[in-house]
Amino acid sequence: MGERFEQHAPGISFESARYLQDLMQRVPEAVNRLCQQIVDLNIDQEIKKNDIALALRLMDRGTLEKNASGYWVSDPLLAAYLQYYR
Repeated sequence: MGERFEQHAPGISFESARYLQDLMQRVPEAVNRLCQQIVDLNIDQEIKKNDIALALRLMDRGTLEKNASGYWVSDPLLAAYLQYYR
């Protein structure tokens, strides 16, 4: 995760990385999808919790719901999106 962000931004703090992983229940695919959305935002500063929330809010709900059908019943990315941004 750190390497991905260092290529596109000054990095991510330990606290923010932990928040992101906790939010995604440490499911690698969910973490990867949210990290890619954050990279797509082209943030030019250290990634913080509010950047993670923005990336989650900007994700397409239809795509998340479609992707969730191939994962566990409660895909962490979809669950977080629905919980915070209904």
